[in-house]
Amino acid sequence: MSNVDIKTFKVYKKANALDRKFAYDVTIGTYKFHVTIAYIPNFETDVVNVVYTYTNIGDSTIPGLMTGFNYTPEFRTAKITTDLGAIGTKKAGVIQYMGNNKGIFGTATEGGHRAEIYPNYREDGPDSWAAWSESFKSRDGNRDITKFMNGFKNPTDLYSEGDERDAIAPNTQINENTATNTNATISMKWNPQDLAVGESRTNSWAYATEAVSTLPKLKLDENDAYYSTDDNSGVIKGTWRNYEDGTSINTIKYSIDGGAYQNYPVSYKTLGEVGLPQDFEIPISLVAPGDHTVRVYLSSSKGINTSTYSKIFKFKAPKPKFNSTISVKTGAEERTTLSPGEDFNFDLAMNMTTQYSQLIDSVIQVPIDATMIDVSKLKDLSITKQDGTKGTISFNATLNQLEAQFPTSFVAGETLNLHFAGQVIDLDELVDKQLIFEATIKGTSGDSVKEDFELPVAEKPVKKINIIPAIATVTVNFLDGDRQPIVGYTPYELIGKTNEPYNLFLEYDVITILEEIESKGYVLTDSPANESGIFNRNGTVVDYIFNGSINFTKHTSTVDFGKLKINSNTQIYKPQLIDDGKGLTNNLYFEISDTRNKAERKPWEIKASVVQELTAKNHKVPLPGNFIFKTKDKKDITLNKSEEVIYKQLDTTSQVTKISFDSNLEEGLKLKVNPGIYADDYQGSISYTLENAP
Repeated sequence: MSNVDIKTFKVYKKANALDRKFAYDVTIGTYKFHVTIAYIPNFETDVVNVVYTYTNIGDSTIPGLMTGFNYTPEFRTAKITTDLGAIGTKKAGVIQYMGNNKGIFGTATEGGHRAEIYPNYREDGPDSWAAWSESFKSRDGNRDITKFMNGFKNPTDLYSEGDERDAIAPNTQINENTATNTNATISMKWNPQDLAVGESRTNSWAYATEAVSTLPKLKLDENDAYYSTDDNSGVIKGTWRNYEDGTSINTIKYSIDGGAYQNYPVSYKTLGEVGLPQDFEIPISLVAPGDHTVRVYLSSSKGINTSTYSKIFKFKAPKPKFNSTISVKTGAEERTTLSPGEDFNFDLAMNMTTQYSQLIDSVIQVPIDATMIDVSKLKDLSITKQDGTKGTISFNATLNQLEAQFPTSFVAGETLNLHFAGQVIDLDELVDKQLIFEATIKGTSGDSVKEDFELPVAEKPVKKINIIPAIATVTVNFLDGDRQPIVGYTPYELIGKTNEPYNLFLEYDVITILEEIESKGYVLTDSPANESGIFNRNGTVVDYIFNGSINFTKHTSTVDFGKLKINSNTQIYKPQLIDDGKGLTNNLYFEISDTRNKAERKPWEIKASVVQELTAKNHKVPLPGNFIFKTKDKKDITLNKSEEVIYKQLDTTSQVTKISFDSNLEEGLKLKVNPGIYADDYQGSISYTLENAP
């Protein structure tokens, strides 16, 4: 039979009533039963008799029904030879059948110790029986309650398996074939019988009323136990129960890898829960990696301990996490924009960051937008680990994605690098659109526990590239003979569309700048070869190179000596006002620009000569020798028609030199007036020239 609903069965608990009866209907498969259960306590013998009556209330015979204990004992060669302790001997005992509800038992000595075997309520045959030993008091079913029910892991669970404690035949496997079993083996054989419509069958069982006094029980969760570095801990799971100590505190004791036992207190909250299984979970800290053995037992409040059970916690490697970046470059330049027709290099770096993680049979996928990237021009495909190990990579034209495989293990701290070169499709329609690159990695993660892995969407690396018009720049530099920018003239940029022509000779701004520079004494060398050409995607640089010169950029243009008195003696006068370009002063001022190449710069000097002698305006009488010039080294020079050196400059490192002759220091131009000249307005002119010093 199968599909029995265990919830329809009742488990007896001690009752005060002399006669407790229950009745219910149950369907097993297509067969219908009416079941009555009677609990009949005997307070004199301290035994409760439980009587089950099964009635077929269906419309057909129930074939091969096994109710209660329909079995036939077979013990042709079975015997008991285990040492029974102080009350027993090692000699063979007697195996005896107790009846349809009392099982089979063997005694080592009459009135001494016995071993028993009973079936549980599974339907799958002889392997489901449980065996245990107990002190034998009489053959009418009385038992030593300190040993009673020790053979079941859970005395109130009708499906409980055998778990002998201090048993003669611990973990005995029942075997129908006893011919070859001569060592402490008791055999049972099922004896199924048909149950006709309306027919009933009765089974009974005798329980000791003080079954609550049995020893405490502990059962660990049977599932495999794991721990990981996510929280660096595991959890001890299981159930415990105790019949004796009410709501007193019991202690679950556990030890990790042979270390000291630690305490975890447990108790029933109410008396009504006493004897019922209770779940427990104990978090424990474990050091990764490696396996750890945990030993656990339950100690009651009275100091009674269960057996010690072991649980092995296996290390479960955490799922990988990655620090991933996507780089898109043209040459060495990182790009966030590309233009139609532009080439680029794509690089993906995936670094596994989680300690102890590993990935096997890794597959990296990079979708390619075939509407924006020319897949026919994909090249230089590679997938490489940091140690130089290479994987395989190819383009899947069906899925429009790059697929790279790396069969060897990929562990924490290692980096995979994927590379390819590509080109944006040369279509103006792509302008203002966005090209999006992303990547994912798949594989099998874990060590002792293997799991399929795929990079979560939130952790996928993404690179967004904006498509902009394909423009190019022509940069125009204005340089001196030393290939340095001419002071005051920054590069000029001409912007145009890639592959369109340009001609700087037709650009008004460029022509204006060239003329302005030439007006300052510079001389343009030959026109550059790329003065005209085609706008190039990578940019074009045009250099206009000028040979420099040395010349005056500023100087005093007018000297006025004012109104002077004609004395009987010769007089020397300073200028009254001099216009030096910054207002009227009495100083003679020069500013010289030297733009010659550094290699060509030589010391230079200023010379002065008289162009026109000081001459009376009305009388037209010249006064020769009237101009006197005092140099910086206080030397007086009488100016005449021939050129005289009035200043020398030896340091030529500077392009601009400013010279001021301070008349307050008796420097510069002076006027000599002799007695006896006409009273009149006088004018003259002096020429200043700039030359290389000899």
